Amino acid sequence: MFETKSQNPQPLASVVLSTLTISFSSFLGSAAGQTARPEQDPGSIVEREERETQRLLNGLLSNGKLGVPTGTEFVSLSNIDRPIILVLGVRTTPTDTQKEAEELAKLTSRAVIPLANYASKQQIEKFLQSLDEELFSLLGVADDSSVQEIAKALNKGAADVTGALCDGFNAVFDRFAPAELSLEPATRSLADEIVRRISTDETLEIVAHSQGTVICRNAFRLAVDELHAKRKELGLSPEELSRRLSAAKVVAAGSFVGPAEWGIPAKLVVVNSKDDPISSIAGWNDWFQKEGQDFRFVSHSFSDRYRAEIAPLLK
Repeated sequence: MFETKSQNPQPLASVVLSTLTISFSSFLGSAAGQTARPEQDPGSIVEREERETQRLLNGLLSNGKLGVPTGTEFVSLSNIDRPIILVLGVRTTPTDTQKEAEELAKLTSRAVIPLANYASKQQIEKFLQSLDEELFSLLGVADDSSVQEIAKALNKGAADVTGALCDGFNAVFDRFAPAELSLEPATRSLADEIVRRISTDETLEIVAHSQGTVICRNAFRLAVDELHAKRKELGLSPEELSRRLSAAKVVAAGSFVGPAEWGIPAKLVVVNSKDDPISSIAGWNDWFQKEGQDFRFVSHSFSDRYRAEIAPLLK
């Protein structure tokens, strides 16, 4: 059902500019009880989802940034300093990203640091809302709640469709363009975290799914170039830098990066379902070349198709 492949290709050079610092002390603070588990407020599912999304947008999961370690209540003592970084694909909401991180933590007994990647839909919806405010003011209906509710519903639908198209474009563009031209802010953040962890010789394990595999590949390209540029400043020999990079691990599920396109020095494990059309597009299987495929049984979902499959690879 699944194909798992490992490879250790040579690094490709690019450029990275800034450094993101997530301190180990903050991780220990989370392990002591500061979890990122969503609050169980009363109300309808829709209301809870809206409140949770807004809470995450207000700071816990800022787009393109790493969140705090989550699932720390499931971490075993042997894994206290071995968090996993999780980066998912298009149309993954802040709430879904947080939930996936917690579920993966349960399966692996390791803390999981979510990397938020949800820009397009929220940005488009905010833009449409700002246009509405100007239009309502001109038309003199700024205080008409019924008009505002209709506009809000239309904005959500338009943002969902347009956001999916934008995210899809970003994924395709980033897959083939030079890493330094990445359209996703998450690429820069992950590159900075790779640089930080390799520089301090900390555990570096990343789980990437779908568009997240493109973000991960490009982040490594950026990070490797900066690490080579600052190697002497870090006091590292070429051999030591190579050792640290090769000790890093990437588990790619439903990879949208093709077999010959990864080019990273870390240990790479690719897990693709044989009936995953996205990995087929990337060249990992021949799903689209076969006749009589039944689209009812197609799945590219991380939670339904890949999460349980990759968990044993992370323990």
